[in-house]
Amino acid sequence: MNKFLLTPLLASLLFTGGALAESSIPTGRLDRIMETKILVAGYSEQSIPFSYLNNGKPTGFGVELTERVAQAVRKKLNAPDVRIRWNAVTSSTRLPLISTKTIDISCTTDAHTKARAETVGFSNAFYISNAAIVVAKDLNVKGLVDLQGKRLAVPDGSMVENRLRNEFAEKARNVNIVPVRSNWVGMNNLFEGKVDAFSNMHTMISAELFRHPQADKYEIVLANPYKEAYACLLPKGDTEFKKLVDDVLAGMMQSGEMETLYTKWFTLPIQPFGKSLNVPLNEATQALYKAPNDTPIE
Repeated sequence: MNKFLLTPLLASLLFTGGALAESSIPTGRLDRIMETKILVAGYSEQSIPFSYLNNGKPTGFGVELTERVAQAVRKKLNAPDVRIRWNAVTSSTRLPLISTKTIDISCTTDAHTKARAETVGFSNAFYISNAAIVVAKDLNVKGLVDLQGKRLAVPDGSMVENRLRNEFAEKARNVNIVPVRSNWVGMNNLFEGKVDAFSNMHTMISAELFRHPQADKYEIVLANPYKEAYACLLPKGDTEFKKLVDDVLAGMMQSGEMETLYTKWFTLPIQPFGKSLNVPLNEATQALYKAPNDTPIE
């Protein structure tokens, strides 16, 4: 072969081969799942009742939502052998794991905000949580105004902390805010008398309180108007995968399945604890189930 023709021919072959290889690379989550037959799902080990470990296995409200998404993926791809690979996440790792596409979905207690939506995607919301405070019943606290001169623990760096600091500053209330590194630390400080109250989202407080042997000495007060919309974390920009997840959640809401699932995890006894969180479906979540949406709450 003429050596002068060889170089262009090789270049053409290399270009064609590279283009074919590039076109075969999965571009979205569903393409990758079809190729690997694995849906990588995040779960939290301690976010009762949304996601936690029971006998070493992920369980909870959000876990069941993820399993329903997996069913829809199998049906859409006609791939019954697609399985879930669970990947533990924490408050500090879940956003990076989603943004780097290490995991495909995580349905725990992630609040949909405009700031977070700049780097990750969100499904339709599946729960609207109210902020609340937990106090000893004999302290007679019925609202934020009753915390004047008292010590209030809040999760360090949380949106609840920011909202309360602004609230107290605007109304010139003298409340000593005590940042803590976790819900468990905040509740434990309350039980030990190191603070007078603890504030976070209602469900998170309930999950900590219902396990305490002297829970009947405390009460939860919905004294803060702040709300958060919990949604599944998704890779940003993957519209096809988001539509599948949104359709699953909206379908469950409109059929009544979502409310049945809510009753199971929030108002009936859950294992391995054998008792209920006793958190009835609130009005904001009822409205969400009637009109599913992915609107962030700021």
